[in-house]
Amino acid sequence: MFGLRLSENIAVVQEDQQHEVLDIKGKEVITYKDFIIVGCLDKTVKVYKNLQLTFTLKLLKKVKRITVNESNDSVYVCDKHGDMWSFQLGQEGIQSITKEMTPIQTNLAIPKCFKYLEINDQKVIILGDSYCKIKVYNANNIDELLWVWIPFEGFLKQIIQDGEYILMLFKRFDEHENQYYQVYQIKQTELLKQQPNFEQIFDDQDLSKQVIKAHLISKSLLAFQFNFNKLTIYKIDQNKQLQIFKETLGYLIDVQFSKHSNNHCLSIKSTQQNQENNIIILDHQLHFIDHDII
Repeated sequence: MFGLRLSENIAVVQEDQQHEVLDIKGKEVITYKDFIIVGCLDKTVKVYKNLQLTFTLKLLKKVKRITVNESNDSVYVCDKHGDMWSFQLGQEGIQSITKEMTPIQTNLAIPKCFKYLEINDQKVIILGDSYCKIKVYNANNIDELLWVWIPFEGFLKQIIQDGEYILMLFKRFDEHENQYYQVYQIKQTELLKQQPNFEQIFDDQDLSKQVIKAHLISKSLLAFQFNFNKLTIYKIDQNKQLQIFKETLGYLIDVQFSKHSNNHCLSIKSTQQNQENNIIILDHQLHFIDHDII
């Protein structure tokens, strides 16, 4: 079972690929153990267990990013103001943040990416911020900032683990402020070095400047959204070239990986623009990609 964002709510996908719906809008959703954690649009983080709401954290500012610290089963929340808060999974009820409370970290640049990683015996939390910095914290002691990288003039948008590698998707801008995307990989053990060796595996600026959104699915699959109704998934081959893997109509909302079924699940909506230039949602589907065939 895992959670996946739809257009207006959250799908809870079962092992048989059928799903039920949580009637709540989410910015980000994480599945961990029996919990589905949703960073919501209404300045809250909500925790569900067995489709039942068990806990709500109310913030003063909008939720920007969430992650689960798996070393102690706690959830870390970064808000729009640059403050980091935490709560323990398993507690129930409602907790409200007040102006008198002290965050566990403060004055952070706005997080673009927020991820817990476990590499060998080292547990870290990676934060890519709006100043193009990548900060590495000790997950066992969030006050301990291990090191800071500024590898590229670009925003770290996404980080995923795939086998022995860690993949990073960056959004950068050229001299004319046109956005484009690059993908880098490093071996997990390299991440623990203060000067890790980043290897570029995708840098087609002409192609990526045509897209409005990019999403890393796996080490070898990269999704490009060319407009609000055209999605192309590319396979990155051994020569770092792109081959079309799948084309479909629609707009990519979310991607989640199911360890149980070894499938990547894509949430895609089909849209249409009416005469008033409003986007109308026509359909919403879940697409499954078997990781073994990639």
